[in-house]
Amino acid sequence: PSFDTGRVASQEPTTELPPKVLVAHAVYLWHVRIWDEQGKMSQWSAAQTFVTPPANWTAPWIVQENAQKDAKSTLLRGEFVARGSLVQAVVSVSGLGQYELTMNGKRVGDHQLDPGWTQYRSTCLFSTYDVTGLVREGSNGLGALLGNGMYNNVGYRYQKW
Repeated sequence: PSFDTGRVASQEPTTELPPKVLVAHAVYLWHVRIWDEQGKMSQWSAAQTFVTPPANWTAPWIVQENAQKDAKSTLLRGEFVARGSLVQAVVSVSGLGQYELTMNGKRVGDHQLDPGWTQYRSTCLFSTYDVTGLVREGSNGLGALLGNGMYNNVGYRYQKW
C-alpha cells in the first residue's frame, strides 16, 4: 500500500493522515522532506518503516501467576516453532510498565523504556517490530524482561495520575 500526503503547509512537527488511509497489518516505508521560508526544498530523509496493527486486534494479557507486588522486574519466556518459508514476521508488544524484548537471544528493536506512559485506564500503547530476520526455521525463543514503570511504582518515588 502507498499514500502520498503531498506538500503539507504546517508549523507542527507532525501530520495526521486522513482516517482509513492506512491498511491494517501492513508495512509502510516513509520519508520526508521540508521547504524553508524561501521555498527551497531539502533532500529526502533516510527511509524508515512502520507496521500498522491488525484490524480489531485483541490479545489476552500475559501475567505471571503469584507475582510479588514489590518485584523490581520479571522475566518471561516462551517458545514457538516456525515451519516452512517465512515471508514476514512481526511482533506487537504492549504493557503497563516498560519491557525489553529478545528473540533467540538477540534484542528486538532499539527502543528504550517502551511503551510510553499513559492513563492506563483508558489507553495502552504498543510497539510493533519486524522480526523477520530474527526468526529461524524450527524452534524459536521469545523473552521479555518486564519493568514496573509508572504502573507499579515500587518505592513510590513517582505519583500516578
